Amino acid sequence: PPIDETRIAAILSELRALTGLEEVKAAAETLAERARRRRARLAEDGDFPDETLHMVFTGNPGTGKTTVARIFARLYHALGLLSSDKVIEVNAAEGIKSSTVGRTRENMQRKLDEALGGVLFIDEAHQFGDKDDPAAREAIEAIVPFSWNRRNNLVIVLAGYSERMIDFFDMDPGLPRRFPKWGRLEFADYTADQ
Repeated sequence: PPIDETRIAAILSELRALTGLEEVKAAAETLAERARRRRARLAEDGDFPDETLHMVFTGNPGTGKTTVARIFARLYHALGLLSSDKVIEVNAAEGIKSSTVGRTRENMQRKLDEALGGVLFIDEAHQFGDKDDPAAREAIEAIVPFSWNRRNNLVIVLAGYSERMIDFFDMDPGLPRRFPKWGRLEFADYTADQ
């Protein structure tokens, strides 16, 4: 889709109006500029850069991760990087993991396919950080190739606890490239006043 500067301004204004989240708001401005440059490179040479727009949101429950993921879906659509602003939300433990061999991979693949064109928001993604858990390995085996091969029409946002996401990134050496450090945002707890 074409870039919609009016909509971009409105979305960034909506984000700035949220309570707290100062570091996230600052990062959003940087990410929006990165997305603009990506769009410009795409228009110039027709090739997608060797980078993704996937993100990792870490922090405690109730700090705004889901709300911000929804805003980013609309922002990336307005920036002309996604064909829609839809967000598919799923909980890792309840919506994807299964004790049946092969089922977790199928569940993950189904959600990835469903989210194409928009954003896949995976809450509690730290559940996929256990190397001894066959279901976690299946989920990673689905995420790694898809997140790279479809980087031109999908943004995956992983949400989880900061300390447990370290184990997630140890699951496969390709994960850090697919979820670069500039796209990892820490959501601070709200203060009592906030």
